[in-house]
Amino acid sequence: MSSRGTSSRLRSGKLPVGLCLAALALLTTGCFESGRLGEGALTGDTTVPPDATDTATATDTTDTSPPTDTADTGDTATAPPDSADTVDASDTIDTADTTVAADTSDARDADTTTDTGPLRACLTQGDCAGLVGEDRCAGPIACIDYGCRPDPSRAVVCPGPTTCEASTCNPSTGLCDTRNTCSCETHGALACGVLTSWSSNDPGAIATFPEFGCGPSPSGNRMRIVELTGASGRVRVDGQLGILGLHVLDSDRCDPLTGCVAGGGTALYFDASPGKRYVVAVEEGGPNEQVRAQTTCNITSEGRCQDGLDDDADGKSDCADTDCHGREGCPVPITQETGRCTNLVDDDSDGATDCADPDCGDDRACLETCEVLTSSTYCNYKQGLSNGGGKARSTHYACNPVPQTAKEVVFEITAGFSGRIRIGFQSAAGLALHLLVETGRGCTPRDCVAMSTGDLYIDLVEGTTYYLAVDGPGATVGAFDFEIDCEP
Repeated sequence: MSSRGTSSRLRSGKLPVGLCLAALALLTTGCFESGRLGEGALTGDTTVPPDATDTATATDTTDTSPPTDTADTGDTATAPPDSADTVDASDTIDTADTTVAADTSDARDADTTTDTGPLRACLTQGDCAGLVGEDRCAGPIACIDYGCRPDPSRAVVCPGPTTCEASTCNPSTGLCDTRNTCSCETHGALACGVLTSWSSNDPGAIATFPEFGCGPSPSGNRMRIVELTGASGRVRVDGQLGILGLHVLDSDRCDPLTGCVAGGGTALYFDASPGKRYVVAVEEGGPNEQVRAQTTCNITSEGRCQDGLDDDADGKSDCADTDCHGREGCPVPITQETGRCTNLVDDDSDGATDCADPDCGDDRACLETCEVLTSSTYCNYKQGLSNGGGKARSTHYACNPVPQTAKEVVFEITAGFSGRIRIGFQSAAGLALHLLVETGRGCTPRDCVAMSTGDLYIDLVEGTTYYLAVDGPGATVGAFDFEIDCEP
């Protein structure tokens, strides 16, 4: 050892911490890498020398060559074997190294109590077994850089905040504690059948929730949570003044997303569950405004016919609901085409317009008429004819469900007495005999009272006019025999 090296190390009178750590490491392990150690991560000779009390001399290590003082960049001389030598105070310390606890006599002691002091030195993960850090959120204790310390790669990460929830880690348990950040503290109350007023300047207004799980999104104005007492049946909350938005919340959850029951602009409806408590988030229009709301419960009919809402929850709103017919500008709907058979409109919305609608069958504009033969008839009248010389004017006979679109031949009888007669009729062509009674609108198939493909008996009433129409389906043309027997 040179005299220069000796004098340089005697100036401070103290052994630097960095050198102490290096010497301790050499005593314990020989040569090894820094970083997290696992079981069996040792290199070199791990045998502790007999003289464990002398930690300052290089001669105590397994390497007999003098160590180099790398901490003092100004002195390149080697350290002497004299344990009384001290290092220059200018020696720097690696601040990444955590100070080793004073008690290093047994690094493998299985201490299960909470380590509230400096971290313990370690060589393997087993050296840190049972240790618990003061902040359990920082991660479990592991052997990192030869010290028992929290493993940052396993630190507790709590879920991010939601609309109404925030989660933070509890250092004493290492668990995430979740709290509700949406306040449901009520300031005011609404009651069924009561008009309630307040000022937007009254205490209790809070910042609006950022979003709701039902109804329209808030506009950003401040809002007030009010209790809804005694709600039952179908309920309407009507913001009459100074209100921009309304949302009903389940007070048990009071979460604007999962607890939203109904939402609307200045009015809303919802069905209240018996005995359940609700609160209403009222978004107020602005400062210095009078606010007014009306609550109506147990609604059973469409009370307002122009608000765009289904008041009674029957699936129909406003004028579409029969409750509103004839009220508040709602017309009474037309259910029949009768009397409107020439306006080219399907008035009763049944898919048939004017004369195509059965409702117009009796309308004179749509009435089918039949042409009567000019020859007169009488008792014992007999004639063999064909319908080919008739007129195709009558189709829909009230007594025959099958449309008769062929040409018809019509005979007229005016009863000179009351009594029964027989109309003899025969046809092999598929024609049928139809009995029509005059009702004051002439010969029309709408007044058909009987139909037969053979003989037909009639109980005449004196003075009544009857029509006997021979007609058939499609374009049927054929011969038939016709006779009147007044003494059947």
